[in-house]
Amino acid sequence: RQEARPVEPGRLTVLAVAELYLQHAEGRVRAGSLTAVHYRNQCLHLAKIADRFGTRDAASLRPDEVSDWLRALRGEHSGHYVAN
Repeated sequence: RQEARPVEPGRLTVLAVAELYLQHAEGRVRAGSLTAVHYRNQCLHLAKIADRFGTRDAASLRPDEVSDWLRALRGEHSGHYVAN
């Protein structure tokens, strides 16, 4: 994973949001409400998102950009992977 970089208060990058979520998910693994396998899958999925959008301000993402990116993934992975 890429290292999260500090951001101005109130401005979170996509990578920072992903890192915050994974910190939360790690707590769920420790508490037993999320399996380690599910956590690893989330890491892989969020890494793909961070590779594409990581340095962007999260608030700047538009739904059409994400939809276009997901459509492009269909060329790399099965439709089942993208649907999940």
